Amino acid sequence: GKGVAAEIRLTDECRKRTKATGKYQPLSSAGAKAFPKHMGIAADAKEYGVFRGTQHDTLVITEGAKKAQIIAERLGYDAISIRGVGNWQRVPEDLVHRFPDVKRVIVAFDMDRYKNTNVHIQHEKFLKALMNRTHLNIDVYEWDRQYKGIDDAILAGAEMSIIGYQRPEVLETE
Repeated sequence: GKGVAAEIRLTDECRKRTKATGKYQPLSSAGAKAFPKHMGIAADAKEYGVFRGTQHDTLVITEGAKKAQIIAERLGYDAISIRGVGNWQRVPEDLVHRFPDVKRVIVAFDMDRYKNTNVHIQHEKFLKALMNRTHLNIDVYEWDRQYKGIDDAILAGAEMSIIGYQRPEVLETE
């Protein structure tokens, strides 16, 4: 296939030297602070990656390509990896057009959503956007909080549960 996006994990020393934010940097001509533009892949690469499992009616959305790959390989679900908790804006509309067989979405953001205010806020905004912009069943993966990411929980064989996300009641106006 054709490469549409790539990223690299930076060392702490490289992040300090280049003043790059985040552990991972895209190798694209737009946004890659640590690399010259001629090393880029594609400026219009999507903010998320898609990993195919064997069950196409359920889609899991998580942070990071490694986690999505493990979900697809170990759990069998199709998975989307977003590049950080704040990069979900294109996902709700794309779900309707790119994943017509999907009936259920399970969101699996890292467990630091219970400690990190920004992650918690983005998680809630994303869930509300999915509810408002799609007609899909929306659930949330939960696991033991000693494992930050779903990949760690899966690889450790930790017990995981799926919690139904309730649509907020709509008040009727007269």
